[in-house]
Amino acid sequence: MQYSFNSNRRLEEHFKVNAKKFPKKVAISCKGVDLTYEELDQKSDLIANLVMKNLKEDTQYVGLLMNRGLEMVISILGILKAGVAYIPIDPVNNPTERIKLCLSEVNLNLLITDRVIDIKNVKTLLVEKDILNEQIELSRQEIIPVKKSEIAYAIFTSGTTGIPKAVPIIHENVLNMFHNSQEIFEFSKDDVWALFHSIAFDFSVWEIWGTLLYGAKLEIVPFAVAKNTARFRRFLMEKKISVLNQTTGAFYSLIKADQNKETKIDSLRCLIFGGEKLDVHLLKPWVDRYSSTASKLITVYGTTETTIFTTFKYIGHNDIIDNKLSPIGEPIPGSDIILVGKGNEIATEGEIYISGERLSEGYLNRTELNETKFISKTILGETVKYYRTGDLAFEKNGEYYFLGRVDSQVKFNGYRIELEGIESVVMSHPKIMRSIVSVDKTLSHPRLISFLEPIDNLSIEDEDNIIDEVKSLTESLLPFYMVPSEFMFIDKIPLTVNGKIDHKELSELSKTY
Repeated sequence: MQYSFNSNRRLEEHFKVNAKKFPKKVAISCKGVDLTYEELDQKSDLIANLVMKNLKEDTQYVGLLMNRGLEMVISILGILKAGVAYIPIDPVNNPTERIKLCLSEVNLNLLITDRVIDIKNVKTLLVEKDILNEQIELSRQEIIPVKKSEIAYAIFTSGTTGIPKAVPIIHENVLNMFHNSQEIFEFSKDDVWALFHSIAFDFSVWEIWGTLLYGAKLEIVPFAVAKNTARFRRFLMEKKISVLNQTTGAFYSLIKADQNKETKIDSLRCLIFGGEKLDVHLLKPWVDRYSSTASKLITVYGTTETTIFTTFKYIGHNDIIDNKLSPIGEPIPGSDIILVGKGNEIATEGEIYISGERLSEGYLNRTELNETKFISKTILGETVKYYRTGDLAFEKNGEYYFLGRVDSQVKFNGYRIELEGIESVVMSHPKIMRSIVSVDKTLSHPRLISFLEPIDNLSIEDEDNIIDEVKSLTESLLPFYMVPSEFMFIDKIPLTVNGKIDHKELSELSKTY
């Protein structure tokens, strides 16, 4: 079946088409409760009416502070139907002061939430299950927004500064993303997606609209299930998930939980992962186990600023064998990449600059930062706008390979060191699945700590022996100032709600050692 997305339409308008085409088909499900496309359409109309009644004349964005659930997806649709854009804020990892900081960054004056929260100059609309059920008759009112914003959402990203900055993305960018990647992923109305990620992470945009644009089904993963890999694996099997998106860290955990089980996750036909540097050799157990199935394994690379994904690569056996590289593949149609070397020249190795149809216009209210991150470059007489990612890569035979961050060097005891270089040496030990090295500054003297995730369960005696072996390995291959002073085994590398390495939790663990 051919899918075509008219970029002149908005996201919710495409959803309305599917609501008429598949009215009785289940659109979203959470904790055993289903909503059909017709019901989702009606309930989101209610939210749209509530939003429009409370919008100020100059409002372009509405904040969304909600736990994952049916009401969250309903509210996203309702906000878009009201003609404005949504700004998601994750309630799990954001204390009240951080929430206030985010709202003040973009001058928000209206917030949809599922909790009682008092924020100065911000009106809150409390959305609960009872309200949606009791007032469904309001959804029959015709929705006529005063104006329609081109922007669909703006997602906060902190980068290395820790200060939140909002990245606005227009409807056309998202539609372009799905249109130009259709031949790569081959999504359809028969798919069952898992909403695994926080709405404050743009993987969630991919998961929600990959479902609703195609008339597929979305299974919302409860937070407690997402944090427990064994339970999440059972969830995938019980819900017959066919399209799964994971950060590389979360996927490593799933591989480990799956590799010794008798039954396979047979429903998966497309597994997409990205968000962090890929250690290809860690995929071998999965590739070996599922090589006889029709399941696609696709690694992707992208940034929030360039609308979710920019590159892709199918991963197979040939990519696993003796491969210490981190492939990110080739650009998805509609995007282009150049590598800029230290002398500001185009090179085969350097910083990744991204251009193309899905580029954001820049951060909200950050003129100075935009001038340094969104830049124009003239190549062969043509001036093109690029986003500077801060990521390093090299190119070989038309494919790109990730090297790390421009700012990945840290200063330790007067020396500039690459933490990833230490991690690579540590992970060359056959019993170590993953290692994260961090600089601990909680004591009077800073120290390097290597956190170790084993391939198998180990006894205390085994752990002690392996630590001795890893220490000898690092001492033989690294200069003295790059050898960690401490090695700590942990069950698995902790991840944030976005599925990325939780350095804050690692810092807390280091205090106990």
